[in-house]
Amino acid sequence: MTLKFFNGAYFLCLGGSLMVSAALFFALWKAPQRVKKWTLFAVMLLNVAQHLLKSLVYPHLHGTGFGLSNTAYNFCALIILVTPIAFLLKGGALRDFVCLAGTVGSLAALAVPYWFNGKNIFQWEALRFYVCHALMLATSILPLLLGVHRISYKNFWKIPFLFIASLCAILLNDVICISAGLKSGADDLYAALCALNPLWIMGPASPSGLGGVTRLLEAISPDFLGGNGKPYVPVLWHTLPLFIPLLAVSFAVCTLCDLKRFRADIKAARGKKRE
Repeated sequence: MTLKFFNGAYFLCLGGSLMVSAALFFALWKAPQRVKKWTLFAVMLLNVAQHLLKSLVYPHLHGTGFGLSNTAYNFCALIILVTPIAFLLKGGALRDFVCLAGTVGSLAALAVPYWFNGKNIFQWEALRFYVCHALMLATSILPLLLGVHRISYKNFWKIPFLFIASLCAILLNDVICISAGLKSGADDLYAALCALNPLWIMGPASPSGLGGVTRLLEAISPDFLGGNGKPYVPVLWHTLPLFIPLLAVSFAVCTLCDLKRFRADIKAARGKKRE
């Protein structure tokens, strides 16, 4: 069965992935808080395990051993690995970030699986892709829907900084892994990083259908951060121009998620002002 955008295979895979979160939600929504918490934590660890043990879990990867793809080599991989750590921290901006970024990142990957466009979905790599992103979505959005975690609007300003920090962590991860020989055929470090280019850390790319996005990013990126024949400054070339929009979006989303407390604080501030 060949996957093409918006055909039967596309909606079958997308619907099946969303059903994982729906099934867990209805299984847990009346459960005690402790059961919700540790069930979700077990799912987080399951996703970490399938990510780290790819060469043991998936037949097409048998014998490949631990490599770059087992690490935090892209954004979704980083979120999968960091989510249980953030969960154990019991709140804070990092937990807000992984819930929001994990939800957006997993939904974006599931909605636009361009890696498999025009390919047969009955292959192990497609199964791996949908399993890891379905579990990532569940462990990102269900803590919010089930009341295990509550977003704080006061952390909104930290979200863009955590996003930039996450891209820096991915870049550092890839530098270390390539230098350690975990990526085959990577004789030139800079060229290897540009070839990977997760979330366009190294500069704009033009995947099919996203040319308009790359042109927009290039247009808003200052000249001193690269372009016009000059190398792009990794990470900063698009995160600095996007910082204010990211700040505005994070404020809107965090406030909507924490609207009751936001209104209470505004009311209290007005009361103090009148006094």
